[in-house]
Amino acid sequence: MTIASATGGRTEPGLQLLQIPLSQPENGLGRQRFGRPIERRRAGGSFFAATPCSHRQGVRALNDSTCLEKASPACDAWAVVPAAGRGARMGLNRPKQFAELGGKPLLVHTLEALAKAGFLSRMLVVVPPELQGRVHRDVLAFMNARIPTEWVAGGAERQESVFNALERIPEDVTWVLVHDGVRPFPTVPLMYRVWEAARSFGAAVCGLPATDTVKRATSGLVRETLPRDEIWLIQTPQIFRRDVLVRAFREALREGFQATDDAALVERLGHPVAVVPGDPHNIKITRPEDLQWARNHLARKPAEPSGAASTRP
Repeated sequence: MTIASATGGRTEPGLQLLQIPLSQPENGLGRQRFGRPIERRRAGGSFFAATPCSHRQGVRALNDSTCLEKASPACDAWAVVPAAGRGARMGLNRPKQFAELGGKPLLVHTLEALAKAGFLSRMLVVVPPELQGRVHRDVLAFMNARIPTEWVAGGAERQESVFNALERIPEDVTWVLVHDGVRPFPTVPLMYRVWEAARSFGAAVCGLPATDTVKRATSGLVRETLPRDEIWLIQTPQIFRRDVLVRAFREALREGFQATDDAALVERLGHPVAVVPGDPHNIKITRPEDLQWARNHLARKPAEPSGAASTRP
């Protein structure tokens, strides 16, 4: 597997991880430009590395206390939910986002969870073009989420699918949240952690610090052991200023660059991306054992009132 590493005080493939208490002014850091990192991927998430920079003593993740210490103002933020994959590894007779989970399609759980974030005003769900009509009929029949939802035709790759949705978002929308359609368990506190960090830096992701020893290897031989405290497994949701994200996608399209998550495109602009603690339950359903885990997890969760929503965690 390929791992991102950080050496010599510079990001070399990786992600700048920044921490400023969100009640303090940005102090110019949000405008600081960095190098052009390269993103690497591992099953279940992306590996990113952080390095010390000259303007700070060290690097830490934004934590719960900094991210949740103040209420969010009303904001026009839209969600983009890529759900156009075919899910061949699942071995099902339908795309995995429509697999049954707790009596309804997996995608419905994702959308209902996102709708609990009070800062979202609309969701754009990207689905296979040939299934748009069926999705509109079948998914809406199960949904309790009271938030406007639109269906967008997906592309050949995830990056193209997200860009199709971005093209539909009006210019007066300031923020875009991107979340995998097959991550059905984003919690309200998690979404607000990312939201508050994004408001300070213009871009933010969530992730889990690596707990295993991480090595870089080629041709069956270990080449390097990476500092574990600099490695993060990146999840969604990821939140960006719309103008920054659109510019990142257009530059990637012009240069023919493909990434496995949206933050990697923003990093290429030299724009800082903050990271906050993710959630171990916020898994991406990729293989049959993931779906079984999700069913077991759902069976353990307490029931919520129909249509429950929250504007704050």
